Amino acid sequence: MNFRNHTKAAFSRLRIKHIFLIILLIISVIAVFAFFCVRSLTSSLAYRQIDKTNQSVLSFVSQNLNTSVSQIDQEFYYLLNSNPDTTILETMSTDFNHFHAASSLVQAIKRIYESSGLLEMVFLYSPAGETPEYLLYSDQLFSVSDSTVLKEHSMKLCESSLSGSKLPSTSWFNQEINGIPYLTRIVRIGQTFCGGFIRLSALLEQLNTHFRAVGSCTIFSSDGQWLCGDHTFSAQETVSLSDTFTLLQKDREQYIVSVATPQLLDICIAMYLPVSQLPGSIFQDYIDFIFICFLLILLTVLIYICFVLMNRPFLYLSRAMQIIIQDNPNFRIEKKSYIYEASQIYDTFNHMLDELEHLKSELYEKEKVVRQFLQTQLKSHFFLNCLNIIYSMAQTGRYNLIQKLSMCLVKHFRYLSLNSEELIPLRKELEHINNYMEIQQLRFPGKITYQCNIKETLYDCPIPLLMLHTFLENSVQYGRNDSAVSSIILSAEFALHQEKKGILFMIRDCGKGFSDELLAFYRQEHTHVTPGYEHGIGILNIQSRLHFIYKGDEFLEITNHVSGGAQIKIWLPIDNNYT
Repeated sequence: MNFRNHTKAAFSRLRIKHIFLIILLIISVIAVFAFFCVRSLTSSLAYRQIDKTNQSVLSFVSQNLNTSVSQIDQEFYYLLNSNPDTTILETMSTDFNHFHAASSLVQAIKRIYESSGLLEMVFLYSPAGETPEYLLYSDQLFSVSDSTVLKEHSMKLCESSLSGSKLPSTSWFNQEINGIPYLTRIVRIGQTFCGGFIRLSALLEQLNTHFRAVGSCTIFSSDGQWLCGDHTFSAQETVSLSDTFTLLQKDREQYIVSVATPQLLDICIAMYLPVSQLPGSIFQDYIDFIFICFLLILLTVLIYICFVLMNRPFLYLSRAMQIIIQDNPNFRIEKKSYIYEASQIYDTFNHMLDELEHLKSELYEKEKVVRQFLQTQLKSHFFLNCLNIIYSMAQTGRYNLIQKLSMCLVKHFRYLSLNSEELIPLRKELEHINNYMEIQQLRFPGKITYQCNIKETLYDCPIPLLMLHTFLENSVQYGRNDSAVSSIILSAEFALHQEKKGILFMIRDCGKGFSDELLAFYRQEHTHVTPGYEHGIGILNIQSRLHFIYKGDEFLEITNHVSGGAQIKIWLPIDNNYT
């Protein structure tokens, strides 16, 4: 046996050694493989970090564009709504007033033009006066033909709006005018129009000023159509405007594509950064950092595996104890461990469980014998009381009452024949009590009154056999007064005890109650009947039965009522099916 144990221990140590060697080999292979994969991973991380930086700059530029065009819109609306010169143009007035109003409006649109920094041209068109008036301002148009094209295009849009057609958009929209892409905005108040044009090529120059050192920008429409910028990216299939990060392959070159969309403009700005222009030191720093992190992670994994190999048997033993605590005493550890000491612990643990189960079975059998003996004492005790009643009636010659009592006793003993180990519905116990009280009223006519205050909703609740009967019998025997009518009251209701649902029974009589000595006796725990207290065997047996059935969750209080007589309170737990 010792040789076998030593062999098993040696085999266990050998297995652990092999496991550690395999783990070290796997970690070495992974480390070598990871070394060649880290560059790809770090490149992706670097690209994403660069894209995040570019995205922040693009978002800032996009926000500035939104702020600028929003300010332009406000000035357009203010010019049309609040400038009195606009009203003069719309009405018939003297030539002097008309000329003065036109000059003033030219200065107003000039201020709008100069404050924006984006507009190619600003115009105001008022066809409602005596003669249509078209005012414009721009210092970037190099020829009359350029201004004529923009003027004719804007007047055409305004005339279409006056004839009932809708403008292309109620906000800024992109259009190609004479082969040049523009952002156009036209505001209409009444019969007067005010608007402006932003040349996308000029906007692109401003954007490239921010990104000239790292890449170039291209402007697309919101649906992905190329508008202005590098023609390399003019094909729609090369654009992915919906992704925040895109790595684009084009003509043997990779580009990091960052995208931003101004909310108030019908355009999308994409910035293309060639990967070949990125400094190589970025990747080396990432490689060093991530490789060190990777080695630390591998070391942590190795330590964790060693911890698991040593700690797992104890964790498994702890889980086994939890399973046993959760009312599964038949559970046994069947797992075999490669570690000899762990296997020895498992075997010892299973042996202890077998011993405990054996001791528990012996204790249960002893409790069962005691329980059966106490129940036999209870039934024989009541049987003797019944014989005394029949004997008393026979002495007085009340044979008709004996006949009636005999029928009641038949029902009574039929009830006693039920299995005392099982709980019965409260309804059956109450029927038996009514039958029993009828027996006592036959024995003592006019001397005993019985009142039951229990609602029918409680009738299906389970209780132990003869639980209420025992206390009522005690009240009849010791609470009866031959010189006056003795009343016995039985009541029950739903009640909480220690935050648990249950039923509270209360039995009260108007007798002399319990003596202090007897109350002290009932408060103590007893395994047998103490000499001198044989008359309390019924209550003592009920106490024992309740404790066996409810495992200490029940509550039993035996006291005297302040106005006289005995008072019994019994609280029994119930499940959630009863409310």
